[in-house]
Amino acid sequence: VCQFDGCNRKFAIRWALDRHVDDHNGIRPYQCTQPDCELRFTDAPSLATHLRTWHGIELPYPCPQCEKSYGSRRALTRHLKTHNSQD
Repeated sequence: VCQFDGCNRKFAIRWALDRHVDDHNGIRPYQCTQPDCELRFTDAPSLATHLRTWHGIELPYPCPQCEKSYGSRRALTRHLKTHNSQD
């Protein structure tokens, strides 16, 4: 549960709560790389969505098994393991 005054949002996953608290604190380490865009985000997936939606940029490593894409081969490899564990 978020401890900020007036915010009682609940999260089932700790990292989701951490990102939410970062947002309260103004911590947004992921900056858009496009010229003239100064938006910042609390997590990489939000930045990726922004790049795709607003700038039409797809990440270079798409998953062959679902619609997700990643910015590095390492991230894609980590993601592919989630598909293997679902078998």
